[in-house]
Amino acid sequence: MNAVQTAPEQVDWINYHLREMEPKDSNAYRDLMASSPETGMITIQVIFKEDPYEMLMQRRIGQVVVVAETPEGQVVGAGAADARPVWFEKQSVQAVHMHGLMVHPDFRQKGVATALVKWRINWAQEHYGKNVLIFAEIQQNNIAAFNNAQNWATGFGQQRESGFHRVFRNPPKPIAGLSIREATEKDFEVIAAGLNEFNHDVNFTRYITADRLHRNLEPIHGQVFRHRYVVEKNGEIVAGAVLSSHDPSMETRLIRAPLPARLLARITGMIQDEDLLNGGEIDGIWFKQGCAEAGHYLVDTLRYKASANTSSVNFTVSNPKAWEALQISHWQPHTILSVAYLRPPALEPYVESH
Repeated sequence: MNAVQTAPEQVDWINYHLREMEPKDSNAYRDLMASSPETGMITIQVIFKEDPYEMLMQRRIGQVVVVAETPEGQVVGAGAADARPVWFEKQSVQAVHMHGLMVHPDFRQKGVATALVKWRINWAQEHYGKNVLIFAEIQQNNIAAFNNAQNWATGFGQQRESGFHRVFRNPPKPIAGLSIREATEKDFEVIAAGLNEFNHDVNFTRYITADRLHRNLEPIHGQVFRHRYVVEKNGEIVAGAVLSSHDPSMETRLIRAPLPARLLARITGMIQDEDLLNGGEIDGIWFKQGCAEAGHYLVDTLRYKASANTSSVNFTVSNPKAWEALQISHWQPHTILSVAYLRPPALEPYVESH
């Protein structure tokens, strides 16, 4: 998307106090989420059913959450930043992903979003140096977010898409020579190499290590929500993906969507009473060159596995090659996200710390 709109004039600026989120901010953060759903062509509202501070701290690796507080002590905005290595211009670099930006409706166009962005950029550069790559995802048609990004971003990069699939009530027809199983720790080095080969030429896809794969699957509150699967062909791993179940500690509601998208979501069971979204997720799709069929077979199998608990599954595509495995029609409802980024003066290769 080419965002060329002129940013609205800022009025009634307030001298906000910016600080890292603390346990005492949980109720204020929950209220922000309820009043500030993600906007764009499709509007989604996420509500934490457990303590927001505890959930945020446990569900991210290297995350910091900043809040904006008025002189009277009211929390009116928040934003998160997550450090991660990504592929950029065919090399792995240290990056910081800015996400979760929320501003209370009564305090928009008063400098809150700008202050939160500047704080996170400063935090990223203080912790990871001036050559850290900083990026954020913006939903298509979220004009306010694009206007804000034009104040700090040096470019807009690879688009990514997310949407949903219906599940299958019957398993796909077996394919001779292909077998599917859940991955084990001993597979992680091979999976990491396969994912990196698959993603290395697509900007802002994750650079993977075996250790990060392990942490990605760790249980939360004793529950395992994510399961990684692989496809073997003649004893060789040639494709993989992750199936996640719905997290019962959060509630997701569809607030606004084009009528065809809303109708299809209800028909497939994606949304239920009170427009609550009920679904798992398929992500981390990859396959070796020439093995797209194996990736598609795995996706269809995971859609069948998900049918035991849900009626549909979300998917996220950050690498266009994943469409070969998904094989979903592009006319089906999905959300398009653009990546806004701040390119550093120089790119330094990512080095895993131990």
